[in-house]
Order: sequence, then C-alpha cells, then structure tokens
Amino acid sequence: MSKMSNNDLTHLEESTNDVIASLPDTNLHRSSSIGQISIPISSNSSNSSTQTSSMAGSMAPPTLCIPITTDAPTNAPPAPPSDSSSPTPSVPKTPKPHHMRKPSSKRPRDMMSAATLNENLNEGLSSSNPPTSLSFTRSLMFYGHGTVTTENFQACKFLQEARDMRKKYCMLKGVYTSPSLKSTPLSSIQYSFSKEGVLSLRSSSTSSFLKIPSIFDFMSDYNRLKQICQDGATRSFSFTRLQLLSSAFKTHIIANGHVEMEAQSRLLGTDFYRTPKVDNHIHLAAAASAKQFVDFVREKLENEPDTVVLEEGDTLKEVFDKAGLDADHLTIDAFNVLADYSVYQRFDNFNSKYSPFKLAQMRRIFLKVDNHIEGRYFAELTKRVFARHEQDKGHRALTEMRLSVYGMERQEWLQNAKWVLKNWEGGPVLSKKNKWLVQIPRLWRIYKFKHKDSVSSFHDMIENIFTPMVEATLRPEENPEVAELLKNVVGFDSVDDEGNPEAPCCTKHPKEWTTSENPAYAWQLYYLWANIKVINGLRSSKGLNTFAFRPHAGETGDVMHLAATYMLCESINHGINLDKQVSLQYLYFLDQVGLSISPLSNNFLFRKMKDSPFSKFFRRGMNVALSTDDPLLFHLSDDPLLEEYSVARASFDLSMTDMCEIARNSIMQSGFSDTEKREWLGKYYKRGVKHCDVLKTHIPLIRAKFRAEHLALEHMMLKLIASDKGDGVLEMMMGQYGASRDAHRGILYENFITVPDGETVWMPGQTEPPSMDAPQPSVSFESKTEDEDENNKTK
Repeated sequence: MSKMSNNDLTHLEESTNDVIASLPDTNLHRSSSIGQISIPISSNSSNSSTQTSSMAGSMAPPTLCIPITTDAPTNAPPAPPSDSSSPTPSVPKTPKPHHMRKPSSKRPRDMMSAATLNENLNEGLSSSNPPTSLSFTRSLMFYGHGTVTTENFQACKFLQEARDMRKKYCMLKGVYTSPSLKSTPLSSIQYSFSKEGVLSLRSSSTSSFLKIPSIFDFMSDYNRLKQICQDGATRSFSFTRLQLLSSAFKTHIIANGHVEMEAQSRLLGTDFYRTPKVDNHIHLAAAASAKQFVDFVREKLENEPDTVVLEEGDTLKEVFDKAGLDADHLTIDAFNVLADYSVYQRFDNFNSKYSPFKLAQMRRIFLKVDNHIEGRYFAELTKRVFARHEQDKGHRALTEMRLSVYGMERQEWLQNAKWVLKNWEGGPVLSKKNKWLVQIPRLWRIYKFKHKDSVSSFHDMIENIFTPMVEATLRPEENPEVAELLKNVVGFDSVDDEGNPEAPCCTKHPKEWTTSENPAYAWQLYYLWANIKVINGLRSSKGLNTFAFRPHAGETGDVMHLAATYMLCESINHGINLDKQVSLQYLYFLDQVGLSISPLSNNFLFRKMKDSPFSKFFRRGMNVALSTDDPLLFHLSDDPLLEEYSVARASFDLSMTDMCEIARNSIMQSGFSDTEKREWLGKYYKRGVKHCDVLKTHIPLIRAKFRAEHLALEHMMLKLIASDKGDGVLEMMMGQYGASRDAHRGILYENFITVPDGETVWMPGQTEPPSMDAPQPSVSFESKTEDEDENNKTK
C-alpha cells in the first residue's frame, strides 16, 4: 500500500476523524449500494464540497452521490421543509428501532427534503454541464445477528498483535535511544561490534546509547507472526476482507468511472506524462537499455581502440580480437543480453546475461567500478542514462539506482565513493533525478569460499559493510569521500535468489556462523536491519540523513520471507508471493507497506504476465508501484519506465487515473526529500493520499477519498472487533441502515405512479401492502392525466 509513509500511519487516528467528517456529504452516501445517481449540490452546501471546488479550479459543482440500493442503507431523516412554493411530497415515516440512539439536534450537512432531491435529480440528469462527484463509501460489512463471530474476534486480535510487532521493529517502538546522544559530541562517541553482531555506541561514562531488540526477541516475534498468519480464522477473515475490497473497487469504477474520467480531464495544466514518477527499483549495472549499451560499446571500439582496459595490458581492440569479435558483432542479438525463455526459473542463467557475448571480462570492462580504468566506461554510460531523465524526454521520470557493497572487503565503500564523486567528463556520477541505494547481495557462500583457508564468520562480513559507514559518520574529516557519498544514499536493499537453499532460522550470533551453508533469509535481514537502525539513530541525532530498508522479498522462495520484511522494512521490491498468503497480504494493505513490482521482469523470471497479481493488489488498495528492475535485460525501448507503464496499462486494463495513482505511490515510496515530495504531491501529502494536491498528482479527489475512506474504515472495524465492541456497534448501524432504506424507498415510491413488487402493486402514499383479496390495479408508469403529463414535460 502506496507509499503511505510512517507519518501517514502515525496520523491515522487524526485522519480517521477527518475521513468521518469528510465522508460523502449526507448519510445517504453510506450504503452497501449497487449503484448511484450523481446530483449537483449548490456551491454553499458543505465544507467538503467547497474544498473540492477550490481544489479542482474550473471543475463543475460537486454533486451528491445517491446510492440506488435495496439493502442496508443508512438513516436519512427528512430535513426542514424547503422554501420552494411547490409542495413537498410526504415521506413514509419509519418507526425508530428500540436500540437506535437519539438523533442529534444538529442538522446533517446537505440534508434535503424529498422534493429538493427530486428537483435536483431532474436538473442533474438534464444538465448540459456533466456533474462531478465525491466518493461514496460502503462499509463492507453485513449488519445482522451473528455478523461478528468468535472466529472474527480471534482473527482481529491476532491481526492487531501482528501490527504491534511491526510497530516494535519498523516503527522503532521497541528501540530505545538515550536522550544524551544528541548532546554528546561526535568526538566523544566510541563504537564497537558486540558479540551479538550489532553496533554499540557509547561514551566513556555511559552505557550504550541505543538498545535494539535482540535476535532472540526477533526470532520469537517472527515465529509468532508466522503462527498468526497460518491461523485458520485469520486466513478466513483476511480472505473475506480482501475479496470485499476487490468488490468495492469494482463497484466504485462502475458507478464513478465516468466521473473520474471527467474530473481528470478538468485538471488542466498537467497530465500523466508531466506527472513525476519514480523507478524505485533499478540495478545500476542494467540501467541502460540494450540499444544504449550496444551503441556505447560500438562508439568506444571505434574511438578508443588503443585504450588499455585490462591489468594484463590488453587494449580494447585486442580484447575484441582475442574473442574473435569485430564491429559486425555489435548488435543486440549478438550481445545476447536480452532475457529469453532460458532464464525462466533459472537465476544462474539470468546472472550470466549481464556479461555481453557471455564473456565475463566484457562485464568487468564496461559494468564495473573496480577495474583497470577505474570504472570510466561505466561512469560515462551511467551519465548518459541520467542525461535522458534530466532532459525529461517523453515524460517526467526519476530513478533510484543501486550501488553494490558485497561485504567482501572494507575498501568497497571507498571505491564506490571515489567512483561516484570523481570529476569525470561532465562532473561526478550524480543527478538531481536520481537517488542512490546500496544493495547488499546475500553472498555468504561466496565469501566463505574466498576465505576457506582462514577462520572466518558472518561477523566479518557485517564489519566490512558497516564499519566504513560508522567511521564516516563519527569522523567525517578522516573519511570525506564516504561521508559525502552517504549524503546521497537514501536506503539499503538486500538482493539474491530467494530460492537458494538456506539453513533453518536460529538465534546464533554472527561469530558462531562459520559453516558454508547460507543463513536463513530472516536471520540475515535482522542483522542488516539492526545495524542500519543504530547508524540511523546516530545520524538522526546529529541532523544527518538516514536510510530506509527496502530489500527484495517475495519474488520467489519461501512466502514467509514476507513476514520478516513486514516486521522490519518500510517497503520492498517485488512481493508477488503475497498472493499466496492472504493474512500477510491483508497486513500489507492495512499498513500500506510499499511494493515496487516489476511485471516485465517477473514475466521472464518467475511469474508470467497473465498470472501477475499486480492488478489484484492495486484494485484492493495496496501500495503498489511499477519499476523496471533491469532495463538492459527486459526492455526494448530507451524509455523503460514508460514501456513498463504502457505494458501494464494494456495487460491489466488500467485507466489513466489508475496510472497516475501508481505514479503517486512511487513518489511516496521513494527516498526523495520532503521538499521534493511537497513540490510533486502538495504540501499536505503527509496527512494522507486525499490531502495530496490534485493539480499536481492528476488524481481526481473522488479516487483519493475512496482509497482513504476504505483504509480508515478497515482500521476502525479491526479495532472495534478486536476490542469486543463489534456486535454493539453493528447492531446500532443495522438500525440506522434499516431506517434509511425505508426512507430511500419512500422517496422512490413518491416519484412513481405505481411501483410493481412481484405480485404486489404499491400505490402512491401507500405504506402497507394491500390485502391479497383486494383487486390489483394495472401496472403503469404513465402519468394519471394528460394535464399532469404536460406539466412534467414543461418542467
């Protein structure tokens, strides 16, 4: 779910009240409806309508959405009589259920009499100016005896328990930071790695400034979360809620799709192409398209054939000559970098595609930073990719590319820093359209193989990864390059084939892990998360930028990898395996955990396009974005992100409103600064999606309100049932909905001469069904007299 940031969820209680206040502007909206009629509302009708009118600029006046329903409508008490001279049709009174609360003396906003409704209905249907609309919300609950079962109560309690675990780790409720850290000078802070494998920061007179939940705590909570997700009642409840969310979106599109399209067409000054969108998941080595890469290599072979590119002294031309290659081989097909059927379910074949002509030395020359030419070719190629984004060719796209830190040596950070910051032709490898993430491959097996002659442990890899970071933070004057690079890094990724064999989860400390077997995915993620959070605590206390944790998860392998990322991570890459575990999927929806999905990449590697869950996730309201993963392998055009959106639109039947919503999610998930997000989304974006500026996001307010209302209602329902208040609340709501249904029916009956109901024919003003022995009049929808018919035509 979008990214709805931690700030969004922190403000959810406030947003919930705001959502209730801004629900469609009469109680008539709150209905389990199967359709609706849009009725224009006068410009002074409500605060919400006024807000809509001001935000939409020249949009037509907002309208009242009246659900056409036969089940569970809300209470709609008649308003004071209209000032109009025309008589007001009487509405059949409905007795108040004994358990209904005393109605408030305050008049509901925008409440209209039956006559006013009928008059505005005719105006709305005949107006030459097509109406716009606010969202109407169905609460997605059946109101009746036994609605909340014992299983529902148990499932909601379990789901709340799971959400508390996420707060403990990802939201840092379980992390203690000493207040004295902020006032302690950097020069007085010492660091060390504890025997538990986690950074410890302290001064000579204090204990550790930060305390992180231990591996024992994490594994206990992780195993408990797996039990919750596998519980039968939790799975059933989650499945039901997800199905209802899908149904709600379908109903919304049927009823409001045309309204969204028209509202979007009235948002002048922007469109999908001019709306910013972020490629949240793109690996640097494959950031260029195959065509860009081939053209670049051809240019270098023609212009720099005598450049020495290998430590052995070979020139670029000699490398090609020894491989039996010449200019005629410089084609996309001969390069053999595009993915094909051979990579499906074969991560080893996929990795070999990074090497042109299947020659590892070609990858080393052109796609590495640590080579004889210090990564010059790689820098020039990357800057060409940046240049295209900076020119905004085709559309406004931004990127979040990955630098690799393997943990094999401590010098890797310094190598990357020098490569990024070096004054290459045209300047360093930095761009205002790109933010750097650092990806850490889970390659313990490779590290152990390289150090098989020495006593090595996983603890050594952790020190290689995090020691340069903490030293650059504590002593920036001694580590200027790494300190400067960290200013341009926004997060960490963890990558590798999740399908690789791994050891069972355990509570071993990193120093105790000395075998060549891969540690469990969740175990490795815990130690990355723990050390990142300690460094974040230090940097935050000194006013420095911090880092998000956004690993690969749920692409393949054990679906319970997604339980670990739910606890630890702000967002993830891929996550397509969530469709195999409904409890986790519902939790990801509730907390709007971001999913950066790459359907084209998945299509070639693990999940064919026809089986992609992207469309399902999006329609349910999850925080999903589109990303390219590896344009070099999966895309044919020079604009891979636009290609990804185009294919998704055709494959998943996405509207332009859908496309803009996905683009907005990508910005919310990204690590771009708060200032930039305010520029692209509006200054109040942190309050939630319906507070984004529609003129910036190009998303009609009706869509944003629909998403916000359903998320808030799911939260409220979950808390009510978990606190054992569900039955009482639903009983009151049942009475309100029943009374409203009768009021709706009365309005409809007043506007028809005769209304058939099976074998019964209701006559005007009739509130009780006629006797079965009474003669039945003929069914007719025509006017009683010619005079009345003529008057109706005149109106």
